Amino acid sequence: MPSVTLHKDVEVEIDVDLEEFDDEDLLDELASRGIGMSSESVEILKQIWQLRRTNQPYDHLMDDLIGSAIGKLV
Repeated sequence: MPSVTLHKDVEVEIDVDLEEFDDEDLLDELASRGIGMSSESVEILKQIWQLRRTNQPYDHLMDDLIGSAIGKLV
């Protein structure tokens, strides 16, 4: 007797409170979806933060950040 496979798609809505998840789980989920900041962008932000703390110009780094984040230069 031949086998038969049945398939049914079901849509379900679930209310989720993000407070129930720890930060690491949320960051992992974002990374798995390709959402988030690249390590390059994080490094640029660290440099910007350091320059801001010491009251030095950081516009050139902002341009680099914009370029790496959205692929467009100002």
